[in-house]
Amino acid sequence: MKISLITIVRNAERHIDRTIRSILAQNYPELEYIVIDGASTDSTVARIRAYEERITRIISEPDKGISDAWNKGLKLATGEVVGLLNAGDEYGDDVLSSVSRFFTNHGSVGVVFGDTTLVSEDGAALITNRGRFHPWRYSGGLGFYHPSLFAQRRVYESIGGFDTGLKYAMDADWIFRAKRAGVRLAHNDHLVRMLDDGVSVKARFKAYGEYLQCLAAPGNPKSWPYLSMMSTGLRGLAKAALAR
Repeated sequence: MKISLITIVRNAERHIDRTIRSILAQNYPELEYIVIDGASTDSTVARIRAYEERITRIISEPDKGISDAWNKGLKLATGEVVGLLNAGDEYGDDVLSSVSRFFTNHGSVGVVFGDTTLVSEDGAALITNRGRFHPWRYSGGLGFYHPSLFAQRRVYESIGGFDTGLKYAMDADWIFRAKRAGVRLAHNDHLVRMLDDGVSVKARFKAYGEYLQCLAAPGNPKSWPYLSMMSTGLRGLAKAALAR
């Protein structure tokens, strides 16, 4: 089974090596690896070029953000399955083989997600999330993280790529569109590591606002936004009580 991996990056000279190495260390025989750089101004491109013999396609040019960069990669992808791993994130051992086996054994599944360990700048593990699909139980997330997600390319061809009008919740919007189209989601036991980049409080509010917008999209249960706000409020009250 051919797998296409897309890494998007801009000015991540400190992190791009570990992402590329984690992919190449998979030693997966049917790998198509595409790197989309957003016209980096530091040494990122030079670091990428150091691996160019093992990278299928490298593009470095200005883009309009994460969704636009992902969409560029999707247009180039030819694998049966597509994964997205941004700079700073890493795959654990044998992730691609595990995902390939899962799709081979579960042909009706269109999207698979796994578990994610959040790591600090120096790579130290902070906390591990066991992937679940809970659209409204978290204050701004699906219950799993996007680096653990793999989708059959036919799903992208059917529902399209990522909404370039969204800055934070483009992955949630895509998953909800997939669900509304009847795509089957499933959990697999593969593990990825995701850089916890310390998004500012202001950005978190904006991200949650976009997430609520996606929850409220036509076709989703009307209760989702309200349940999410209630869940967020209760979590906030619990944290405040514990901090006293």
